[in-house]
Amino acid sequence: MMLVFDLDNITSAHYSCKTFAASFVTLLMLFQENYPLVLNKILVIRAPAMARYAFNMLTPFLSDSIQQMIDIPSDEQWQHELGKYVQLEGWPMHWGGQLTDPNGD
Repeated sequence: MMLVFDLDNITSAHYSCKTFAASFVTLLMLFQENYPLVLNKILVIRAPAMARYAFNMLTPFLSDSIQQMIDIPSDEQWQHELGKYVQLEGWPMHWGGQLTDPNGD
């Protein structure tokens, strides 16, 4: 299984919210402690620089195996990285795919 976190439109208010940070850490710890063989990749797309800084602060709390699963590609590379793991024909255009609804969205 792969988790994709889209951090587009994330603001500094999210980073300062304890509930937001705790939810993210809780999810990672849940997989790390209870389902270590289920999770194969964590892809964080459209991450601002602040997200990279926050990730670096969290790494001491994550196992080496979880740290190695996490990939935060650059703004220029996130679509390419996503395409390595999913068929973009079935993903919405908003996430770098080619799928649209009848309205063209």
